[in-house]
Amino acid sequence: MSESNETSAAVASMATRSRRGWQVLLGHPRMARTLATAGAALFAFAAWAPWWVYIATTPARAVAYSLDPGRDPALSPLDVFFGPSSLLVAWSAVSVLGVLLAALLWQRRGALTTRLALLAFGAWAALCSWISLAFLLTAINGRLTAQPPLPTDRLSRASVLQAHGPAYGLWLAALALALTWVGAILLARVELRGHGATRLVAPSARLGPNERLPRGTGWLTAAVIFWAVGFLVMPWGAVNCDALPLIYGTCTGVSGSAALQVALENLTTSVDPLAAHSAVALLLAGGGALVLASLWLRVAAAAQRVWSALWLLAALGIALLTYTGIAAITTRASDFGLPTGTWRGEGGLWVTFLALPLGIVGLGVLEVSTRRRPRPASSPA
Repeated sequence: MSESNETSAAVASMATRSRRGWQVLLGHPRMARTLATAGAALFAFAAWAPWWVYIATTPARAVAYSLDPGRDPALSPLDVFFGPSSLLVAWSAVSVLGVLLAALLWQRRGALTTRLALLAFGAWAALCSWISLAFLLTAINGRLTAQPPLPTDRLSRASVLQAHGPAYGLWLAALALALTWVGAILLARVELRGHGATRLVAPSARLGPNERLPRGTGWLTAAVIFWAVGFLVMPWGAVNCDALPLIYGTCTGVSGSAALQVALENLTTSVDPLAAHSAVALLLAGGGALVLASLWLRVAAAAQRVWSALWLLAALGIALLTYTGIAAITTRASDFGLPTGTWRGEGGLWVTFLALPLGIVGLGVLEVSTRRRPRPASSPA
């Protein structure tokens, strides 16, 4: 009997310790920020994945068409505030805004700044939840079935609508918003209780006004600026152009966003190519602005360097993907509605790929310089 009591007590003790461990883990600000950031990043992808899929048959073959809130303006409640021409840009901004706001949650600049960022993040999550719910109610009410929003050319070719239904993007969006809300609520709970305020600002989280900026700051700054000029301003490809490729404005061609859209059309059907229209540029431009702000506001927290590394990784991945779009254009431009001729890479391509290695070197120098910086002496008790 005593052995049974001892076993029951041990099991109860283990359960209590496990429950307390989960409570401590979920109550930690870092776990809450991680959940919120993961949810925002997942939603940025899910926003451009198929939310609804139609399959129709033609005399020759089956035609598949996927739908998301950025594809049809009438399916998004944002059409109340924006016209058809600007609705795509508005949805692009909404889809990536959560990632940029989540980055602010990791910046150690004081309790007030963190709470303002958390408030903005919660407003963004509420907006995305509203848009997703409106899309779902549209589907439940049968509008997606009674009046399929297919393109006119596909309607003329399609003979019978065989199947339709929700796609994985809708479920990914739901999962992303669930993670987002859990992280935001946990972080709000920590902040409102006041437990996170003492952890927000480390003694060395910000350089003093008289301290020199660490080495590598200028390199990383130049990399972000050169990337912005190369990817956002200069053309990536031109047709029948004999001018020097580094001279901007001498030839007309395709921008980096247009080449990225071609790459997405060419490589995958899992992501709407319209994501390349504005969403990717807004995400990378906003992320680069946060990198520059952290550098010149003298933030020395590790989160700032992690964000810089993630931005460089994302910019490099997008640049490589965009290059495949240029390669596809040079071989079969007519397939993408572009004029035929002799296509070649232009200055934007070279400037972008020159900027990113410069940023990687600059980040490495910045990391070494920050680690070698002497810690502030602790005041005597």
